[in-house]
Amino acid sequence: MTYFAEHQLAQKQIQPIKPSTAAEYDRAWTRLNGQHWRNYADIHQIKSKSSLAVLRAAWRRGIAQQILNGIKAVSAMQTNSPNVTDPTYKDTNQAIQVLYTQLDNDIRGVGYIPPTDSNHTRKGRRYSSRKISKRQSLNGLPDIWRSQLIRAMSTKEDQLALMVMSLTGARPEELRMGVQLVIETDQCLTFRIQGAKVSEVTGGGQAWRELTVDAWRVLDDDLVYELLAYIQEHQITTIQIDPKNAFQKRLQRIRYQLAQYHTAWKKVSAYSLRHQFAADLKANTTIHFDDISAAMGHTSDRTKQCYGHSSQKRGKGGITQITAAGPIKAHRKSAASQMFLCKAAKRSKNQKTEAALNQK
Repeated sequence: MTYFAEHQLAQKQIQPIKPSTAAEYDRAWTRLNGQHWRNYADIHQIKSKSSLAVLRAAWRRGIAQQILNGIKAVSAMQTNSPNVTDPTYKDTNQAIQVLYTQLDNDIRGVGYIPPTDSNHTRKGRRYSSRKISKRQSLNGLPDIWRSQLIRAMSTKEDQLALMVMSLTGARPEELRMGVQLVIETDQCLTFRIQGAKVSEVTGGGQAWRELTVDAWRVLDDDLVYELLAYIQEHQITTIQIDPKNAFQKRLQRIRYQLAQYHTAWKKVSAYSLRHQFAADLKANTTIHFDDISAAMGHTSDRTKQCYGHSSQKRGKGGITQITAAGPIKAHRKSAASQMFLCKAAKRSKNQKTEAALNQK
């Protein structure tokens, strides 16, 4: 018996790939443990497109390898014993047919009903509204907008949460898990952040990161003194927000109040502080671009390009030391990375020229 269609379909799924990609697929296939990749994603609530792509490729590659192994086993049986009534031969042949059907149906999308959203359909055609970048929320804000926002919050707990976001760019999800705080001898603050967006499938996201920050270079002096005094008085070592969205709702009310005086406050959210943190780091030419990715909690040097632009800087940030759980994956060949490096080199050259002229 020949398996031309089965062999051809399976062979297409096993194309030559990089060893690192093959190792990533092997780890994902081990996690699947025989489950269909869609079922695994539903159980573990995996929604990231990159994670789903890895699971899908790993599952198809694993099923294809099982089909090829079954075909080899049948060929060996036919060579050694022409008796096709052997139960082992029939079981192997049936397994090949089942695996082939599963793989073919998954590739063609048979039996899968994609989720639909009535808000995103028009005359039977799906469309997606244009996504507006959150870094646009920084436009038009005053230079001391972070200090003003912190002062506007009514409780010290909310003020400390905004202080952590302003100094470290921490996500709200990370603050829900709790951010550890240590006051150093030089009055700098060291924050240990547990990563919220960490994927075991793709290896994305830093599991943890530690940032040492000079708060006086970011916020108003009197505000820093006030918050540090409160931290020392109450011996606070962990800063945490509500497990639900109560903190964001309080922040939203403050935003509406401030918007009465200036319309630029209308777009401000908790993530605006993260974009401002990235913009300040990008404007600081003394910080390596890999350190910026590590400070943001990324493992890829491309992800930070989605955050604040250096032209939106309001200072150079207060980061003095950055430590993260893992290394940064380099994607130097991308056009955006090359553009970022060229601009950083040009800024550094201009600063050196200005320094030399000032010395003369």
